[in-house]
Amino acid sequence: MEMKKVLIISGLQIFPPESGGQLRTANLASSLGQLGYQVEIYSFTGRKKDYLERMKSSEFIISKNILEYTNRLPLLGVLQWFCYKIKWPPIWLTLLTQFILPKKLKEMSKGSDRIIIDFPFLYPLKKKLGSRIILNTHNAEFNLYKDRPILSSIVKKLEIQAFSKVEKILFCHENDLNAFQLESIKEKSFILTNGLDLSRFVTNNEDRSNIRRSLRIKDDQFLFLFTGSQYAPNVEAYLFLKKFEEKERTELHKNKICLVIVGTVAQEKVDLDTFKVLGRVESVMPYFSATDYCLNPCRSGSGTNVKMFEYLAAKKLILSTDFGKRGLQLEDQIDCLVFSEDNFLNALKKAINLKNEEKGKMEERAFSRNIDLLDMKQQLKNLITQW
Repeated sequence: MEMKKVLIISGLQIFPPESGGQLRTANLASSLGQLGYQVEIYSFTGRKKDYLERMKSSEFIISKNILEYTNRLPLLGVLQWFCYKIKWPPIWLTLLTQFILPKKLKEMSKGSDRIIIDFPFLYPLKKKLGSRIILNTHNAEFNLYKDRPILSSIVKKLEIQAFSKVEKILFCHENDLNAFQLESIKEKSFILTNGLDLSRFVTNNEDRSNIRRSLRIKDDQFLFLFTGSQYAPNVEAYLFLKKFEEKERTELHKNKICLVIVGTVAQEKVDLDTFKVLGRVESVMPYFSATDYCLNPCRSGSGTNVKMFEYLAAKKLILSTDFGKRGLQLEDQIDCLVFSEDNFLNALKKAINLKNEEKGKMEERAFSRNIDLLDMKQQLKNLITQW
């Protein structure tokens, strides 16, 4: 039977996306919608500001054939907030769904040809919904807690249990699949990279002028953009940039370089000629128009950074650690500039001294070499026949 309706079940509200994880799921939903499927999303928790405003659970139409229902029951919000604060995975979702199936979720599941659960923590829903479940993973979750071996072991066992229950598994990258060393799951595992809706990535001079003017960045200054959520590898990268700027402020000023940080990766706000930390913004898209280069100083994590796909889609020259470009067809000096902590300043100087023609060729090469990974809609079109 041809698939008509897809239900996505998530622990967090997806739209509007504010983090890499939300962006992956939002792009998955949007791509399915563009392919003609009716997509409904059930989210177990909402956003902090909505709880503070005492907003009730509600349904919101995202587009013609995508809608999201967000459960804002305060107790669930508190549980999610508590796990976030103590830096624990949302195991509360696993415990909850062992015993409870919300009435609204049960209603939404009726008539669904496929159900996608976001993250492995929701796997008990398989037993209650009795449908063909697809698991959308975001990381090898246990690797995020490797500094806490006992917790990491618990999470890994939970992930393996989830793999055994679902019909299909979507991984961001082969490294995540291989991290488990399980031959038993390979036949039902598929790679779906953190692709994007490429039509969204249209840069323009008006956004460039407006953003740079609002940040008081002059036309002859070089803007280097780093985007990130409050995810441990991003925070580590941010702290590196902050320490670097403090040490090399004179050199950065001399070379007219400004590092701009966008997203929840930092809780502070900074407004210097050479370093600007903006925090959460309504949309990151205008900043891709404003920037000259994009940065990925990440040295740990799993999967492939969503930010790298955004940088490529925006066709901006990328400066990245070797780890940061994992999973992508990027070669140092050919498509990007690779740096380490020791030679970061030299990499920045090399970037600003590239001729425009050479810089443009590197950006186009990087985009064209990775186009198959960037377009999630095309990836899904190929995968759906195997679902």
